[in-house]
Amino acid sequence: MVTSIRVDQDVPMATRDGVTLRADVYRPDDNDRHPAILVRTPHNKAPREDPRMANPDRNDDPTARTSADWPRLKRRVDDVRADWRDAFQGMDLARLLPGRRTDDVWTAWHVLNHTAAYLDAASDMLDALAQGETVDYSAAQKWLGDGVAAGEIAAALERAWSRYLNAVGRASDAYDPRATVTHVTAGTMDARGWVAMGAAHLREHVQQLRDAT
Repeated sequence: MVTSIRVDQDVPMATRDGVTLRADVYRPDDNDRHPAILVRTPHNKAPREDPRMANPDRNDDPTARTSADWPRLKRRVDDVRADWRDAFQGMDLARLLPGRRTDDVWTAWHVLNHTAAYLDAASDMLDALAQGETVDYSAAQKWLGDGVAAGEIAAALERAWSRYLNAVGRASDAYDPRATVTHVTAGTMDARGWVAMGAAHLREHVQQLRDAT
């Protein structure tokens, strides 16, 4: 019977397009062989009770940031946008082969596609919260499409970023802490919590793009 669990954090794995993925490996602390269960996510992989989530200075934990004031949140979003643009401009789009959402391994192409879809869905949600309404965030997040050329994704990303920054501004102007939407892992948050989590989420993708260049 297993009495203790060994955890190896941030174990690196290089993909075929040069992106480095990092995994947390949980296994019985013994020398036996065991079946494996693989769980992959574009989001923060640390459990909410993990110190990497509990330390807001290290990981921008949304649960610790919901009390942040709007000017500070908007500055953080602007900083992430600048970092994203810097990482994106260093990419050779001609090298990015189109993929499919169901691919086993996410490449830089998948990250760009996902980010454009995320920004559009987050804009819809923030606009709904600004009007005191709710929206099913998971249903709102739409993949741009399998096989879409990288250049087309780049144009969609530019539009999505502009829309998202405007939505953050509107959410700030019409902020109502009673208006909330539930995230599948982070829980129920108001607009401030969603913007804080979005900044952390987008920053993770910035690092993925930098790893790919």
